[in-house]
Amino acid sequence: MRLTWFLIFIVGWWFSAFCSNRHQPTPVTYVKYESHTLEQLYKKGMNFFQSEKTDSAILLLTMVVQRDTVGIDDNSRAMMAKARNALGMLNFNKANYLVAYTHFLESIQLDNSPYSTTYLSLASFYLHYGDKIRAFEHLKNFTRNAIKYNHYNEASLGIANILSNNFIEAGIPRDTITAVIKQFLSLPPAAGKEKAYPLAHHLAQGWMLFLENDHLGAIDETKKIIAELDKSIKQRTRHALFLIIAHQYKCAAMKDSSLRYIKLAEDIARNNDYKDLLSKTYSDAEEIYNYFQDSIMGDTYHRKMLEINHLLYHPQELGKLSDINMFYEANKFERRIEILNVQHKMRKKMLWTAGGALIVVIIFLIIVIRQNRVLEAKNKVLFAKYVSDVKEEEKNSLNVKKIENDGNIDVRQRMNVETMKSKCDSLTPDSSYNDYNESKDDAAKYGSSNITDASRLSIRKCIEDVFKDEDIFCREGFSLNELSNLCNSNSRYVSQVINEDLGTTFYQLLNSERVKVACKRFMDVETYGSHTVESIISDLGCKSRSTFSKTFKRITGLSPSEFQRMARNSAQKPS
Repeated sequence: MRLTWFLIFIVGWWFSAFCSNRHQPTPVTYVKYESHTLEQLYKKGMNFFQSEKTDSAILLLTMVVQRDTVGIDDNSRAMMAKARNALGMLNFNKANYLVAYTHFLESIQLDNSPYSTTYLSLASFYLHYGDKIRAFEHLKNFTRNAIKYNHYNEASLGIANILSNNFIEAGIPRDTITAVIKQFLSLPPAAGKEKAYPLAHHLAQGWMLFLENDHLGAIDETKKIIAELDKSIKQRTRHALFLIIAHQYKCAAMKDSSLRYIKLAEDIARNNDYKDLLSKTYSDAEEIYNYFQDSIMGDTYHRKMLEINHLLYHPQELGKLSDINMFYEANKFERRIEILNVQHKMRKKMLWTAGGALIVVIIFLIIVIRQNRVLEAKNKVLFAKYVSDVKEEEKNSLNVKKIENDGNIDVRQRMNVETMKSKCDSLTPDSSYNDYNESKDDAAKYGSSNITDASRLSIRKCIEDVFKDEDIFCREGFSLNELSNLCNSNSRYVSQVINEDLGTTFYQLLNSERVKVACKRFMDVETYGSHTVESIISDLGCKSRSTFSKTFKRITGLSPSEFQRMARNSAQKPS
């Protein structure tokens, strides 16, 4: 007998377990999605959220938010923030308010965007607890930021939430609400393409009509939403619209119509088991009955509201919420302090680096200034020495008396200018001081020369006379052949005299004499002070400034520009 009862018990237990498992939907397994990427988990979780598969959505979205946040990119961070927001909404609907509030705060910290939709969820949370002032601040800031950054769909959601709640009775100034509405109505036509825009636009137009006391016009605008978007409106949105219409009928003093829409809103809340919406409906019903001086029904709905609020709220919840909020505020403050400390350290490093760089620059400038002063002093010595040499040479030249007789060489008489001009076209250009046709070290090559002493003296006197006349040797293309023709000799003898008697070469002699002429003109500030270096050099028969500048610096120790500058400075000093 006992065995029979035992067998019956076992069979019954198995049958009940089988039936319960058969009718209970199988939740998503953790193992099945463990290897999925963050993006895959997020997409599947949000699909479950949209299709109201609560358990599966919570599981997958929880897997998303449990992923490590260190080193993730902005896209992954945004997905985790949205997953947190969705989890908060799911827990809010399940009356897990503390968990929901935590998810909302975490979402905002992850997203850190001024137009994050989590602000809408937080506003709904504060409205649930009757804190309309804080809710409005969130909605107002969210809407204005969405408009500022051209996120028109989010702006539309913000306006819809603002106009779905009676913030005027919470003490929010009507002008403040109107300012946000006008800002929304001034959006460009592109905003009309957004999904949430039509609902928000009708509500905004209804608000403007309400301000003009056109209550029936405001009612028509709200009813247009239901007529145009009937199938796409969610039950919670429909409930909010019915309450708006009920209040608009109340303002129009149409009691029956107002109570009818209160009844429609109550049916939606009760049929869908929206206890939070049912509490709001009872509160609005109490207000409308009292407005029409029906205190009995007003008291009835007041008791209903207290009863459902007793089920919704626990006495310790508000304290816990306050503790959570304080914890997150303290956490934000600590993170801000850490950021400030890091910034302070970075500023100190930058200051030390900038200070060190400044010291290096100052030292470098001091060194440059000192080197410049040394160089300036050296240049002054070189300038003074060369000027002194030039003046001494001029003085000696003036003391030499020119004796002209029949045996002397008159260079001017022998020189046919027209003939020289025709020959100059085929003459070779002057070379640099490194470009010599002959060397003074090659005196041995003149060992077989039969030049007489008289010829040597005549050639030497001719060379000296030629290089006293700037018009001759400063002519462009002046060459050894031309000098030989002027001396009535050949280039071999002339080159020999220059090498042996003067101890130099033709081109060294030519460049040296041209440099002397340039220095004289640089020092003649009154005549040549306004001339540029290029114009003075070009008058000396030189084709290349760079070549002449090298020769000039080799001889004087200064560049032409430096010599000219020092000559001008010297001329400006009072004697």
